[in-house]
Amino acid sequence: MITLLRAGLMALALFAVRPASAEENCRSLDSLMPELVAVAAMGARVVMLDEAEAKAALGAIEAERGPPPRPLKLSAMVLIFGDQRAVVLFVEGTEVCLLLPLGLESARRIEAAARGEPA
Repeated sequence: MITLLRAGLMALALFAVRPASAEENCRSLDSLMPELVAVAAMGARVVMLDEAEAKAALGAIEAERGPPPRPLKLSAMVLIFGDQRAVVLFVEGTEVCLLLPLGLESARRIEAAARGEPA
């Protein structure tokens, strides 16, 4: 399994290199797929949420942590579970411009809310 440090470094690596045409601090979801596959190969669990699930998950995040730093036009969400921490990638259209590190229990509650399951 991924250690906490490696999970954090992988999350940062997702945004380390971006095409010059991308918005500031944004990466296209397509350009992140190789990194997501690599993280999954290292033992992380990668969960893709569609728009309806992402909006339900966002409601759970807002209830737990307050509103995001800016309004989101959420179209999908990616949850990445390491062995000690998790990361949420917020997808707006085809771009990922915001990520949120979380504890595992918090991420599990958010995933349950997205699926309409009890936490």
